[in-house]
Amino acid sequence: MKKLIKILAALAAVFVVLVAGALITLKIMFPFSKLKTMAQEYVAQNYNREIDFKDVSFNLIGVTVEDFKFSEEGGFKEGDFVSAETAVVKVEFAPLLKKQIKIKTIGFDGVKINVVKLKDGKFNFDSLIPASAEEVSPEPQEEEIASAPLAMDLTAKDIYIKNSDVIYKDLQNGTEFSVKDVNFSIKDFDYNNPFSFMLSLSTTIDTGDIKLSPVTVSSEGTANIAGMDLSKASAEVKTFAVAYKHFKVDMAGGVENFEQPKASLKGTIKGVDSKLVAEFVSAEMPAFSLPVINIEAEAAADLNASKAEVSKFNVGLGKSYVNTSASADFSKPELSFSAATKINVNLSDVSDIAKDMLAEFKLKGLITGNIKTASASPAPSVKGSIVFKDLGASVMGKILSALNGTVTINSINDVKTNVITGVFDNSDFKTSLAYSNKNKMAVDFMFNMDKFTLDDIDFNKLMASSEEEKPQASADKAEAQTSSSDLKMDPMDIKADVIIKRVENNVFSTDNLTFKANIKNLDLTMAKASGTMSFSASDGEIRDLDKIINSSVFLKVIFTTVKIAQKALKATQVISGGSINTDSVSYKSIVGDYTLGGGVAKINKSDLNSDLATITTTGTVNFVTEKLDMKIKVGLGKNASGSAAIKVGGTVNDPSFKLDVASTVSSLLGGGKDSAASQTVQDVKNTVKDITGGIKNLFKKK
Repeated sequence: MKKLIKILAALAAVFVVLVAGALITLKIMFPFSKLKTMAQEYVAQNYNREIDFKDVSFNLIGVTVEDFKFSEEGGFKEGDFVSAETAVVKVEFAPLLKKQIKIKTIGFDGVKINVVKLKDGKFNFDSLIPASAEEVSPEPQEEEIASAPLAMDLTAKDIYIKNSDVIYKDLQNGTEFSVKDVNFSIKDFDYNNPFSFMLSLSTTIDTGDIKLSPVTVSSEGTANIAGMDLSKASAEVKTFAVAYKHFKVDMAGGVENFEQPKASLKGTIKGVDSKLVAEFVSAEMPAFSLPVINIEAEAAADLNASKAEVSKFNVGLGKSYVNTSASADFSKPELSFSAATKINVNLSDVSDIAKDMLAEFKLKGLITGNIKTASASPAPSVKGSIVFKDLGASVMGKILSALNGTVTINSINDVKTNVITGVFDNSDFKTSLAYSNKNKMAVDFMFNMDKFTLDDIDFNKLMASSEEEKPQASADKAEAQTSSSDLKMDPMDIKADVIIKRVENNVFSTDNLTFKANIKNLDLTMAKASGTMSFSASDGEIRDLDKIINSSVFLKVIFTTVKIAQKALKATQVISGGSINTDSVSYKSIVGDYTLGGGVAKINKSDLNSDLATITTTGTVNFVTEKLDMKIKVGLGKNASGSAAIKVGGTVNDPSFKLDVASTVSSLLGGGKDSAASQTVQDVKNTVKDITGGIKNLFKKK
């Protein structure tokens, strides 16, 4: 045995001598000047470029190159493509005898790489790629794949890139991107075991419109390629940081089992505000600042089965958060997925984000919810609930508070609330809403309130089809037709039940307002609408009929009859020989009951009563043709004693009026022969004069 050891030792010594002799021979056969010339000739002949380096030094097992430069196509006069101050490769000799590769150092210092996209769309390195390299290699056979991992004993004490830059220029659009001060190192690399790594760099971006400098990136962690056994490979990022001015990202996480990867991530994002966004967006925006964003995520994937699962994806801002879990199946042509989301939004956090912009709204309260989504045909399914707890805000100068309720989502086409309660401007209210859209949209709405007060409503802004008044009636009509044709609204079914004990605003005030509706196929034209509507109110005043009528289709039905009556009285004012100002209407009560069908509103009942006069309207209004067929009776007092009758024809925009003399005289004379005999013509005229005199006070100019 000792003899054998001596023999092996002698052989090893001989091997070292032979290797040393080979290196000496290599130096003699290829001195630096000759080696440099050979390299320059090869590069010039094959790539039309130039190469230069200051020195190449060989040691026992290793090589060092200093001041290396590789030109752009055409030579150094066109610039440097790649340069490096130093490149070093050193391998330990002794482990080679044991079929081990132990690298002392692989290092590059001061590397500079210039990547340019030329005006013709090509890159400055395209000529270095052989045509054959662009051909697609045949896919490896299953046997070749199964042969991995490759057994190897490979280690490296130190692998590094120092003080290096990569600069990218796009000559087509003038953008520039650079990665500078790149420092990357791997310590104690082991092909089969964990090793550590470190990265730091800074970048500058110049797109002409956006200039960012510098953005710094740094990271530290450990990795294990496990002899290329991907099922055992892993990586852990202990720190990953990105910083730009006051914006910072700090993350940590890891991945294990690259065949069936499991990943985790946790960290924070700071400094997202309007100043940061303004560097990317030219449009002006209000000042805002997000609180620290906390992120935590865990996910796993089965690459063989084409499935993935996100067990946790949590995002938190202040007291608010959104937590999500999800799964997806990519194995079939149609993506299959499901997700569950829990939300918790504190409105004080929302207010803090944009204090200057949102301070006037005085947001407060909590919104929570649980939402589940899943793949389905033709649209994803959505189910869940959203809860409002003690919500508050300032709305149009009024305070909304103590808003509580629940929204239940059965699907995106089936949403309803329970009875939502709250206080608005010191007045209690309750409301509910049900929405469905299976074959067509349907809405069921309830609203009950003690007092509803809004000062100075700007109806011109609220109305989607507001029309500016014009001096000529024909111009008004043309504009109305144009406005109507431009608006689109899919037919919908609606049920409404509204009760407000007191309403106050700049165009309308009343007590005991009620509105009920049950209408099918409602749209802006009302051509196919069918159903019923009723309306009542007491002790009020209408200050601007036009604005109310044009604000919604419902109010159009309700108040058109009042508008026509108003016009009729003005047109027939010759009865009294006086003048009727009709800018406003005061009343003791208004009652309306309407049946809709075929674009026609049948006026079952439309009464406007005051202590001075009573107006009763019957007939029909055709909202398609705007044709009118109505009869208006006007009498003194709440009991309408001795009423005048007016027939109304024409259209809504151009009505015609005719005093129904027979009905008027019959009403004034009481309808009997004896009464007629005792009543003179002058008595009839005097009574009509009294009626229209009372109407003047009902319709009065404010």
